[in-house]
Amino acid sequence: MKAFEDYFSDQGIEAKFDTRGIFTCILEPEAEKDVSLSMTAYSDIQARMLRIAITANNEIPNNTPISFYREIAEKAIKPLRGGVGVGIFESENRVTVYQSLKISTLTKELIEETINLLVEHIEEWDKKLLNAQKRSEKSTVNTKTHAKNFNFTMKI
Repeated sequence: MKAFEDYFSDQGIEAKFDTRGIFTCILEPEAEKDVSLSMTAYSDIQARMLRIAITANNEIPNNTPISFYREIAEKAIKPLRGGVGVGIFESENRVTVYQSLKISTLTKELIEETINLLVEHIEEWDKKLLNAQKRSEKSTVNTKTHAKNFNFTMKI
Protein backbone atom coordinates (compact mmCIF):
# COMPACT_ATOMS: atom_id res chain seq x y z
CA MET A 1 0.00 0.00 0.00
CA LYS A 2 2.98 2.28 0.51
CA ALA A 3 3.49 2.45 -3.27
CA PHE A 4 -0.13 3.60 -3.75
CA GLU A 5 0.29 6.22 -1.04
CA ASP A 6 3.40 7.50 -2.84
CA TYR A 7 1.51 7.77 -6.14
CA PHE A 8 -1.16 9.90 -4.49
CA SER A 9 1.32 12.03 -2.55
CA ASP A 10 2.79 13.22 -5.85
CA GLN A 11 -0.68 14.68 -6.56
CA GLY A 12 -0.70 16.53 -3.23
CA ILE A 13 -3.02 13.94 -1.69
CA GLU A 14 -1.97 12.39 1.60
CA ALA A 15 -3.37 8.89 1.16
CA LYS A 16 -3.59 6.66 4.21
CA PHE A 17 -5.21 3.35 3.31
CA ASP A 18 -7.00 1.60 6.16
CA THR A 19 -6.76 -2.12 6.92
CA ARG A 20 -9.46 -2.83 4.30
CA GLY A 21 -7.39 -1.09 1.61
CA ILE A 22 -9.65 2.00 1.44
CA PHE A 23 -8.96 5.68 1.82
CA THR A 24 -11.29 8.66 1.37
CA CYS A 25 -10.56 12.36 1.18
CA ILE A 26 -12.14 15.62 0.05
CA LEU A 27 -10.74 17.24 -3.09
CA GLU A 28 -11.04 21.00 -3.36
CA PRO A 29 -9.86 23.08 -6.30
CA GLU A 30 -7.46 25.77 -5.10
CA ALA A 31 -9.45 28.61 -6.67
CA GLU A 32 -12.95 27.63 -5.49
CA LYS A 33 -13.21 26.73 -1.83
CA ASP A 34 -17.00 26.21 -1.96
CA VAL A 35 -16.77 23.32 -4.44
CA SER A 36 -15.55 19.98 -3.17
CA LEU A 37 -15.67 16.38 -4.28
CA SER A 38 -15.26 13.18 -2.31
CA MET A 39 -12.64 10.75 -3.62
CA THR A 40 -12.36 7.15 -2.49
CA ALA A 41 -9.63 4.75 -3.53
CA TYR A 42 -9.71 1.00 -2.95
CA SER A 43 -6.65 -1.17 -3.27
CA ASP A 44 -8.01 -4.54 -4.40
CA ILE A 45 -4.90 -6.65 -4.02
CA GLN A 46 -6.62 -9.96 -4.89
CA ALA A 47 -7.89 -8.61 -8.21
CA ARG A 48 -4.65 -6.62 -8.68
CA MET A 49 -6.62 -3.41 -9.22
CA LEU A 50 -6.72 0.10 -7.81
CA ARG A 51 -10.27 1.43 -7.94
CA ILE A 52 -10.84 5.18 -7.79
CA ALA A 53 -14.25 6.80 -7.32
CA ILE A 54 -15.25 10.46 -7.16
CA THR A 55 -18.63 11.47 -5.77
CA ALA A 56 -20.43 14.68 -6.72
CA ASN A 57 -21.22 17.40 -4.24
CA ASN A 58 -24.80 17.84 -5.47
CA GLU A 59 -27.61 15.61 -4.24
CA ILE A 60 -30.03 14.07 -6.69
CA PRO A 61 -33.46 15.62 -6.04
CA ASN A 62 -36.46 13.33 -5.57
CA ASN A 63 -38.20 14.67 -8.67
CA THR A 64 -35.35 13.81 -11.06
CA PRO A 65 -36.72 12.40 -14.34
CA ILE A 66 -36.43 8.69 -15.07
CA SER A 67 -34.37 9.51 -18.20
CA PHE A 68 -31.51 10.64 -15.93
CA TYR A 69 -31.51 7.29 -14.11
CA ARG A 70 -31.77 5.43 -17.41
CA GLU A 71 -28.62 7.16 -18.64
CA ILE A 72 -26.81 6.19 -15.44
CA ALA A 73 -27.87 2.57 -15.95
CA GLU A 74 -26.60 2.60 -19.53
CA LYS A 75 -23.19 3.95 -18.48
CA ALA A 76 -22.79 1.80 -15.36
CA ILE A 77 -21.12 -1.07 -17.21
CA LYS A 78 -18.55 1.02 -19.08
CA PRO A 79 -15.72 -0.30 -16.84
CA LEU A 80 -16.26 -3.75 -18.37
CA ARG A 81 -14.78 -2.22 -21.53
CA GLY A 82 -12.11 -0.14 -19.76
CA GLY A 83 -14.22 3.01 -19.52
CA VAL A 84 -15.48 5.23 -16.72
CA GLY A 85 -18.47 3.86 -14.84
CA VAL A 86 -21.20 5.76 -13.04
CA GLY A 87 -23.53 4.83 -10.24
CA ILE A 88 -25.08 5.79 -6.95
CA PHE A 89 -23.83 4.26 -3.69
CA GLU A 90 -26.70 2.87 -1.62
CA SER A 91 -25.91 5.17 1.31
CA GLU A 92 -25.59 8.26 -0.89
CA ASN A 93 -27.94 10.34 -2.97
CA ARG A 94 -25.18 11.62 -5.21
CA VAL A 95 -23.70 10.51 -8.52
CA THR A 96 -20.36 8.68 -8.34
CA VAL A 97 -17.99 8.02 -11.24
CA TYR A 98 -15.31 5.37 -11.00
CA GLN A 99 -12.57 3.60 -12.84
CA SER A 100 -10.46 0.53 -12.14
CA LEU A 101 -6.75 0.52 -12.94
CA LYS A 102 -4.52 -2.53 -13.25
CA ILE A 103 -1.82 -2.44 -10.61
CA SER A 104 0.73 -3.68 -13.16
CA THR A 105 0.22 -0.54 -15.30
CA LEU A 106 0.13 2.07 -12.52
CA THR A 107 2.27 5.16 -12.82
CA LYS A 108 2.12 8.53 -11.12
CA GLU A 109 1.01 10.02 -14.43
CA LEU A 110 -1.80 7.48 -14.81
CA ILE A 111 -3.12 8.32 -11.33
CA GLU A 112 -3.11 12.04 -12.20
CA GLU A 113 -4.79 11.45 -15.58
CA THR A 114 -7.43 9.21 -14.01
CA ILE A 115 -8.29 11.68 -11.25
CA ASN A 116 -8.58 14.52 -13.79
CA LEU A 117 -10.70 12.33 -16.08
CA LEU A 118 -13.03 11.40 -13.22
CA VAL A 119 -13.35 15.06 -12.18
CA GLU A 120 -14.31 15.94 -15.78
CA HIS A 121 -16.88 13.12 -15.83
CA ILE A 122 -18.46 14.13 -12.52
CA GLU A 123 -18.68 17.70 -13.80
CA GLU A 124 -20.53 16.40 -16.88
CA TRP A 125 -22.95 14.47 -14.65
CA ASP A 126 -23.60 17.58 -12.57
CA LYS A 127 -24.51 19.40 -15.79
CA LYS A 128 -26.74 16.51 -16.89
CA LEU A 129 -28.47 16.60 -13.52
CA LEU A 130 -29.03 20.34 -13.85
CA ASN A 131 -30.40 19.95 -17.38
CA ALA A 132 -32.70 17.10 -16.32
CA GLN A 133 -34.02 19.21 -13.48
CA LYS A 134 -34.56 22.22 -15.73
CA ARG A 135 -36.64 20.07 -18.03
CA SER A 136 -38.84 18.79 -15.22
CA GLU A 137 -39.00 21.98 -13.15
CA LYS A 138 -36.93 25.00 -12.12
CA SER A 139 -34.20 24.21 -9.59
CA THR A 140 -30.66 25.24 -8.67
CA VAL A 141 -27.67 22.95 -8.58
CA ASN A 142 -24.05 23.97 -8.11
CA THR A 143 -22.19 23.21 -11.38
CA LYS A 144 -19.04 25.32 -11.12
CA THR A 145 -16.33 24.22 -13.50
CA HIS A 146 -13.49 22.56 -11.68
CA ALA A 147 -12.00 19.95 -14.00
CA LYS A 148 -9.37 21.74 -16.06
CA ASN A 149 -5.92 21.72 -14.47
CA PHE A 150 -7.39 20.60 -11.18
CA ASN A 151 -4.81 21.29 -8.48
CA PHE A 152 -5.58 19.29 -5.41
CA THR A 153 -5.58 20.32 -1.81
CA MET A 154 -6.70 17.83 0.77
CA LYS A 155 -9.13 18.56 3.57
CA ILE A 156 -9.43 15.88 6.23
